[in-house]
Amino acid sequence: MEVEFCFTAQRDLTAGMSREELLASCTVAGDMEVPDARYANSISPVRASIELTRASDSTR
Repeated sequence: MEVEFCFTAQRDLTAGMSREELLASCTVAGDMEVPDARYANSISPVRASIELTRASDSTR
């Protein structure tokens, strides 16, 4: 899991906007991303499931 910020533009953004204008034009929320197999260094969903199961079993 990767924790991220999610910026959603509420109006058109332009390259000439100041930081203050950009922030006033967007909403910001916390977000989480589940990495997938698009990247060579990511773990497969099956391997992730096995590792999560092992971790869960070891805490019982």
